[in-house]
Amino acid sequence: IAFRHHWLKLHRLGEPGPLSDFSLCAVAAKAGKFARPVSDRQSVLSTLAHGCHLDSALYARYLRDLALNTGVTRVDARLGFAAQRECGAIEALVLQNGTRIGADFFIDCSGALIGDTLKVPFEDWSRWLPCDRVLALSTHADRDLPPYTQCMAREAGWQWRIPLQHRTGTGYVYCSRFLSDDDVAGALLSSVGGADRSELRSASFTSGRRSNVWENNSVAIGRAACTFEPLEGATMHAIQVGLTRLLALFPDRSFAAGEREEYNRLMASELERMRDFLILHYKATQRGDTPFWQYCRERELPELLAHKVRLFQSRGRVVLYDEETYAENSWASVCIGQGMIPERYDPLVDTLDTEQVRTQLKRMRAAIRTGTDSMPSHSALIARFCAARPETLA
Repeated sequence: IAFRHHWLKLHRLGEPGPLSDFSLCAVAAKAGKFARPVSDRQSVLSTLAHGCHLDSALYARYLRDLALNTGVTRVDARLGFAAQRECGAIEALVLQNGTRIGADFFIDCSGALIGDTLKVPFEDWSRWLPCDRVLALSTHADRDLPPYTQCMAREAGWQWRIPLQHRTGTGYVYCSRFLSDDDVAGALLSSVGGADRSELRSASFTSGRRSNVWENNSVAIGRAACTFEPLEGATMHAIQVGLTRLLALFPDRSFAAGEREEYNRLMASELERMRDFLILHYKATQRGDTPFWQYCRERELPELLAHKVRLFQSRGRVVLYDEETYAENSWASVCIGQGMIPERYDPLVDTLDTEQVRTQLKRMRAAIRTGTDSMPSHSALIARFCAARPETLA
C-alpha cells in the first residue's frame, strides 16, 4: 500500500499534517539542511536522495573537453545545407565555409535536419501548454545557499530561481497572450532587485514534438525532437531517453525500418507522458485568480492524462504506462502538493489498525525531525567539501 493512502485516511480524520512532513528531503530542504545518504539502513539518513544544481555553461564546457580528449573532432562552423541522396537520406553536411562532411548516420541536435531538410511535421502542444516565452537573467549569489530550486506561480506563468555558488539563475516562463513582455520584465526585475533591463535574455518557443524523431538516416535528440518549457528538467530527461533508446536500437548501414519504427513508437509514448506530467502542474493548481490560470484549469486534457486524473481524484491511484519518465511519487506529489486531495483512499488501508498506523506515523515524523537536526546546513557542507575555485568560474 503506497504510504500516501495511510496519510489520506488520517487526513480524513483531521490529522496528521501535510504530506511533506513525512519526506526527509522536504523537511531538510525547508530547514536549509543537506547531507549525502549514509550506508546504515537502520538510519533515516539512508533514505536521502539528491540531485545537483549545475552551471549549464560550465557543464557544457566540461562535456566538450571530455569529448575532445577521447577523440571527437569538433568543427566550429555553421551549416549551409544538407545534401540528400535520391532516396531522401542525408548524404553530407555542407558548411558555410565550403567544408563537406559525409557520413552514414546523423544526430540532429538543432532541428536543422529533421525540420528544414527532412520536413518532418511538428505536432503543436500549445493548446495544453500555452506558455511560449521566457525571460531570464543572472544575479548575485545568495549568502545562504538554499538546497532546492524554487518554482513560483506568477500572473501568467511561473518563475524559477536556481542558486549556484557564484550566481543565481532566475527566469519567468509565460504566455504572451495573457501578459506583455514589458510587464513580465518589470515583474522579474522587481522580484530580484538591483538588476538592469539590459541583462535580460529572451526566447520564444512552442511546446510540441516532431511526429517522427528518427527519419531515414537522421535521429533528432533533445530540442530537435521536442520542445518543453524548462519545468521538471523535461528537456534533459528527453535527451537522456533519446540517447538510451538510440543505443538500444542502434542501426547498421542497412537502416532497417523495424528499428526506426520501434524507436519512434517508444519516443512518441515517452514524450507524451512527459508532456502530460507538465500539463498536470497547471491542471492540479487551485489558482483561478487570473485569466491565464482560469484557462489552465478549464481546458480539456489529453485522453490518457484525463484518465490518470480521474483515477487519482477518485481513490489516489497513480497509473503508470510502460514508457514513463516520472515516478509514481512524483505524480502523487504534484497532485497532493497543489491541493488535489483524493475523495477516498485504498480500502486495504482499513485492514490495519488505525491506532497503530497513527503511532507509526508519529514515529516517522519524529525520526525525520531528529535526522534533519543532525544534518549540517547546505552552505556549511558546500564550504567544507566542494567550494568552487574562483578560476573554474571564469
